Amino acid sequence: MAYAGAGDQAKSVEEPSVEKDRLLENTHPPTENVGAIRDSNPVQDFEAMLAKRSSSTWVQKAIEDMQNYTAALLQKSRDGSNYQKALECFAALRKACIIEQVSTLGVYFHEHMIVT
Repeated sequence: MAYAGAGDQAKSVEEPSVEKDRLLENTHPPTENVGAIRDSNPVQDFEAMLAKRSSSTWVQKAIEDMQNYTAALLQKSRDGSNYQKALECFAALRKACIIEQVSTLGVYFHEHMIVT
């Protein structure tokens, strides 16, 4: 199942892996050579990392990097100054976890975002 956006309905017309690969190729051209998430455009960097797929562990590395980046944004935030960027990063992370069928997002959210 693939999602075109956070609020869109699920679409399952083709084989999930074929649809997923096409979605990533169309939205994140593999010509981008990004190896890390940077402050200037973290969502674009993350999406480019996902599209790269140079090894079987590359997607997991991109997801872990975005998880760490988002947590750091929230920890460094002064009076909510980074909340908008963190929310955009989290939305991209959630979308990638749905597309890639990664189930670690709930654990990450519980460990990093819930304040008791």
